Amino acid sequence: MTFALSTPEMTRKLPFGPDGAAPVRLTEKYRPATLADVVGQGAVVQSLQGFLDAPYSRGFILAGDTGLGKTTCARALANDLGVNPDWDLHEIKSATCDGEAIERGLSALRQCGLNGGWKMLLIDEADTMSDKARKVLLSAMEDLPDQSIVVLTRTIPNASRLASSIASNHC
Repeated sequence: MTFALSTPEMTRKLPFGPDGAAPVRLTEKYRPATLADVVGQGAVVQSLQGFLDAPYSRGFILAGDTGLGKTTCARALANDLGVNPDWDLHEIKSATCDGEAIERGLSALRQCGLNGGWKMLLIDEADTMSDKARKVLLSAMEDLPDQSIVVLTRTIPNASRLASSIASNHC
């Protein structure tokens, strides 16, 4: 069987917006922006809103099954703290959670923020961290920079030594 390839001018255009931007995913379009917008996580939202009354540098662990809103709650907390999402919110995805990524994220927390306000390091699926990443993060949690928050999300209950040791010793 033969397939005829056409030149790019002859191919159909992808359904981008009038300005050429890619369409927004529904999960991003309707993601709650603030803790007040989060639905179905009353106890967590109440605890995080209590923290907002007198925030200080610390680490949080958000645990639960996939799709419950762990990352959404973390981003809503960042928004309520006034973290600039383009400059002061540093997210490490699970597939890239090695020692070097943690060191880069912690380094970003130590740099001056865009408006001198809060900075956040969000580590998705901390269960997948390498041993080196765990050690680097544990040593850094003892002395977080001023106005910085580290949020770990974890999916597998009781599987992460890091989450257990941080929860019992530092949070």
